[in-house]
Amino acid sequence: MAFNGARWRVLACVPVSDDGLGGVQGAILDLAGPESGPSNAQVVTLTNPSLSEFNEAVAASRPNFIYVAAPPLQREEKSAGVVGAFHFRGDITPGEEALLTALAEARPEVAYVDAVVSPHFGPSLHQRGVANVVVWPAGTAIPTAVAAHYNCAFAAFLINTLASPPEAFAAASHSTQAHCMVLGSDGTHTVPALPAFVGAARPALPDSASIPPLAVPPGLQQQLDPNNLPAFPGWTDVRLLAPRAELRLLLTGGSGLVDSTRLSFLGEALRALLVMEARGLQLTARTPLDKLPRNLPAGCAAARCDYTTSSGAAGSVVLGAPPAVLEHPTLVEHALRMTLVTDAVSLQFRLPPPGLSLPTPRSSKAVAGGTPVVDTVVVTSVWAVEVLRALCKEPRYRSLAALGVAAVGNAADCAFTPADVARMGLIAGGLPAANGAVATTIAAASSDPASAQAPGGGLQTADTLPSPSAQHGVAAGVGAGVGDDVIMTDMPAGLADGGHTYFGADAMMGYAMNGHLHFLGNSDMAAAAGYAAAASPDSPGYTCRRPPLSACSEAQFYDDLCEFLTLLRGKTVERSKFPEAVLNGVSLDLFALYREVVSRGGFRVGNGINWKGQVFPRMRNWTESNKQTGVGNALKRHYQNYLWEYEVAHPEDVTLDRCVLCNARDREGGAADWLCCDCCENWVHHSCDKRPGLGQYKDYTQGNGRVYVCPSCSREQEAGEALKRQRTA
Repeated sequence: MAFNGARWRVLACVPVSDDGLGGVQGAILDLAGPESGPSNAQVVTLTNPSLSEFNEAVAASRPNFIYVAAPPLQREEKSAGVVGAFHFRGDITPGEEALLTALAEARPEVAYVDAVVSPHFGPSLHQRGVANVVVWPAGTAIPTAVAAHYNCAFAAFLINTLASPPEAFAAASHSTQAHCMVLGSDGTHTVPALPAFVGAARPALPDSASIPPLAVPPGLQQQLDPNNLPAFPGWTDVRLLAPRAELRLLLTGGSGLVDSTRLSFLGEALRALLVMEARGLQLTARTPLDKLPRNLPAGCAAARCDYTTSSGAAGSVVLGAPPAVLEHPTLVEHALRMTLVTDAVSLQFRLPPPGLSLPTPRSSKAVAGGTPVVDTVVVTSVWAVEVLRALCKEPRYRSLAALGVAAVGNAADCAFTPADVARMGLIAGGLPAANGAVATTIAAASSDPASAQAPGGGLQTADTLPSPSAQHGVAAGVGAGVGDDVIMTDMPAGLADGGHTYFGADAMMGYAMNGHLHFLGNSDMAAAAGYAAAASPDSPGYTCRRPPLSACSEAQFYDDLCEFLTLLRGKTVERSKFPEAVLNGVSLDLFALYREVVSRGGFRVGNGINWKGQVFPRMRNWTESNKQTGVGNALKRHYQNYLWEYEVAHPEDVTLDRCVLCNARDREGGAADWLCCDCCENWVHHSCDKRPGLGQYKDYTQGNGRVYVCPSCSREQEAGEALKRQRTA
């Protein structure tokens, strides 16, 4: 695997460490290793430097990424310690002014300070010309393991995955939340301390807007507008033929990691990794297919496209498109970037069904150096499986190890170093809390306090997942609210008004805000319950400005939805380009999709809705000649990505009908096997309808789905047919 040149010149100022972690700086030092260091980074290391040595190194190497780490403070005899203050060797000047001045004069693109600093440090450094600054909030005890994990993830995404500094900060925030969050005995999650980011852009995970603009091929300047690609003949018929697959991931940690909240953060980071890999892919070959897939639009051809991702991982997919698109390599490459990025965000973790035991942690020297690992399952596309496996086998690719991915399928991650093993082992065994006590063991955190760390440090398996109420409650961590108050209170007025300081919690807005978790089981009602538990129905700053849904126009609905998603995801959703998804060659009709689903009880009903037979025909995307397969699953995925959180924030839109046979709702003892009558659209429990020959519940929810007619409508139809026979007799 080849990297794209020496993009980063890193200067690392580190202390002498004997804490067993390789110091908080262990992951940064791995960048300089001959076996683990990526070729797109040149690293110069200074151990306990003086100010003059620092200035000489800056002049010699001209770094654009400066990392500074302070020696850890030992709080207890056997504690891993917390981050301390940084001083140059021989520095007689009290305070941090010498470090602030030295970094400002060096003017790197990124300054990362793993040390205790005052609230003014980050904003002042940014004001003096450093574009991106990462600092820890003042007044907070930062465990060295947390700091080490964060800088490992930040450096890996910045250097290996070619992320921008704000994107790397967001990915590191998600990874640290997933691995360092603690679930207390009261069922609330305590988030770890997270650093602050000072820069011009708000930290956020990348999306399709981060795809490089299309370079118009010669000869198409008059026909192709790169800002209006759907207007190009045949562009809306482009199809990515990517079958779905289940993939086993081994994650470092204990059974407590298999938790909806923690895996939501990890899932967001994995989706971001795939987006970063796909947005910069390069087409290496394309081979026309003689036998065309059956689900292509009329007039389309297909080609097998070989490519390499941003980090050099090789892959291959089949792309369907009109010949006018396939004959231009530049158009094919851009189409691959757009379709793969869109498909990347469909990756989903699957949780065991409620009531079953969580997977037991195990260890092997061949996997993550013997660190405890647990089995998880993700559902994604075959191309993503191929890319993740290729990256897992590359010893210089550090991003998967930074996310705690120990193995992809049967391939162990080759990038784990001794510093990674020591760090992840300490995190799995428990972190020191802010008050000096040892936090609940992360490896065995669960809703059952009895499943915490076993005597002697053994790992026990949690019996059940936290309850929905426990999943929903996240306690403010040692760095979340404290840092916010301190920084914003003491910051110079100009920077406070400018809004350039963001905390780790500000980077938590992902693609669907914890909305990509599925439960393994036969009923999607369990999945719907999991979704509702993981989502927060409140969106700070959002006020619904549209009329009731019954009187709402399509334009009013889209304006309100775009405002909601902008606040939810932390990045602007442009109304003119929304939605980006295309179904059956037409822009996705979210307005009709939303109305039809909420009128049938909302997303909680799951497969009780006949998505293809009832919902799809009422959307603009439907045509009589439609032959596209998998429409039902596609509609559910699009609803989850775009509309699920919006539905949660608008419970008044959802029609909560009672069963017309038993007069019960699902929360009042009713069954979970909802069916909607195709005639009167009233709701019925399948188990309440005792008519013979009715068939099984799955007959109505799988594939095209049988048409269901309730007993009342069936009697009316039979009476009408009998009357018609009498008149014709």
